[in-house]
Amino acid sequence: MPVNPPTLAALMLVLILVAGCAGVQQPAPRIIVQDTQTIVRLDTDTSIKGPDDPGRYAHPAEIGVGQLQTIFDAIRIQAQRLALQKKFSGKNPQQRVFEAAEIATLAPIVKDAFSQASPKERVVFALTKPAENGQEATVGEMYIKDQQLHFILNCYRLPSKDNEFLSACQEFARQGFALSFMEKEFFVGFGKSRLLMGRGTKELLIDFGSIPASATSGS
Repeated sequence: MPVNPPTLAALMLVLILVAGCAGVQQPAPRIIVQDTQTIVRLDTDTSIKGPDDPGRYAHPAEIGVGQLQTIFDAIRIQAQRLALQKKFSGKNPQQRVFEAAEIATLAPIVKDAFSQASPKERVVFALTKPAENGQEATVGEMYIKDQQLHFILNCYRLPSKDNEFLSACQEFARQGFALSFMEKEFFVGFGKSRLLMGRGTKELLIDFGSIPASATSGS
């Protein structure tokens, strides 16, 4: 079927625009550590436009291994229940997000990641372990802003049969859970409720500067 010149011109413009959009890619993550069970990397936040952007992060940042161990040890997770479920079954029990061995591995790597991060980069981590039908992954991200550490948990022990768990965990509303923080004197609050990002009680704000550098929590 013949195409008249105006239609052809319009189609060419659409193809040019699509090709241009396809060529715009996210900057590649900077890998800090990647092995069979642990990934820590720096991901660029493309919403931050430049060095004068008020949304930029306070990176690079110095945070101690002991401070990070205290933080990781104090984070708890609880599956969410509807009001009717709570009435008849009560609340779900809390459990630790990180095991002792995971804390020992993760804390020094995250410390190094923060020391290398730019004001536009977040620290992203993933921990995997074997499961019955493949593996399960715990994935989250962190950044420092306004003298507070923001800790976001994207997913907790999510079953996965392939290596796409990082992108899968960052999709909207993958799991229903809420976080809490046992060291109340260092807890600032929760992140802002963002419907499209699935945040709120999945984001903790922590006054890490008040945690002694040599501290390791016993909670």
